[in-house]
Amino acid sequence: MKLLLLFVFILFSSVQVLKLVSYEDESHLPLQKSQATIHIKSADKSNFSAFKTKNQTVNKPFKSDLFDDLKLLELRTTLQTNEDVDQRLQALLEIEQIGGEQVLEIISNGINDTNALVRQQIIEIISRIDSINTIPLLGQILFNEYEQDLKLQAMEILAEQNSPASNSILQYFSDNSSDTVVRNWALDLIALQNLNIEEEKKNEEDYYFTIQQIPYLPPEERLDKLQRILLKSDDVTLREEAIIALSNTNLKTAFPIIEGALGDNSSDVRFQAIQVLITKKTNTLPFLGRVLYGDPAPELRAEAVTLIAIENTLASRALLKHALNDPNKEIRNLIRYHLQMDKE
Repeated sequence: MKLLLLFVFILFSSVQVLKLVSYEDESHLPLQKSQATIHIKSADKSNFSAFKTKNQTVNKPFKSDLFDDLKLLELRTTLQTNEDVDQRLQALLEIEQIGGEQVLEIISNGINDTNALVRQQIIEIISRIDSINTIPLLGQILFNEYEQDLKLQAMEILAEQNSPASNSILQYFSDNSSDTVVRNWALDLIALQNLNIEEEKKNEEDYYFTIQQIPYLPPEERLDKLQRILLKSDDVTLREEAIIALSNTNLKTAFPIIEGALGDNSSDVRFQAIQVLITKKTNTLPFLGRVLYGDPAPELRAEAVTLIAIENTLASRALLKHALNDPNKEIRNLIRYHLQMDKE
């Protein structure tokens, strides 16, 4: 009997221990909805925004790249297999909205669609994509498309590309198309491109004439014409002369235009802009920092290092220290040299 009582007592004690452990473990579990509500209501309003920041994924739908990939897969299937024209058109709109590198490959599945509206929508989407990668697809459309209007639309987009690849396709259709309208349209587009080239040459002549006339023009008109030369002229020497002419105006409003030349595609023009700004501006560190951190030419970054080091201030040394990860070894060594010289 005593053994039976002892066994019951041990069993009862074990159950109580298990309940206690279970209770302690539950204290580490996430709050249930009712508990979370109580905590939020009792929380101070000043802390509520912090709570939302930490837990923003609780009530916010999560959209990842995987979601887009799955959606694009669904839209591709719709474009290829759905018999409803409206559904296929809607799929094209959504594909364009999602965007990404896959767009061209996906819409290429519809260039032979039986409905002309779908094919037209594809051409319009291509016209809004700024990439030379559209040229092969446009060429494919031209060779496969049987609607004359759609051929002409595709050719116009090719003409806007104005690259050797796009022009060769236009030349082919101007020589070989059996459709007189298509052939003549290709010839017109090529002629228009040649006319634009001639006009650009004429513009260059006008720019040279403008430079000669600058001293005799009103100040504000000078700025407008010189800025146009900087933005439009293909002649590097002419753009350099425009920077010098801008400097000679002695107008404060000329400085932003000259600083804009720091983004010119010619390192000679950018160097000219640096030289002018150094002599004319009192606060040089901001634009020199831009050159040091962003100019693609190592020689100009090295020039910026030397000019920044001459300042010899806390701000200039900070700029140099932050540039110690420059990809060019010689520039890194030049920075270390100037920083060491400052210490001595």
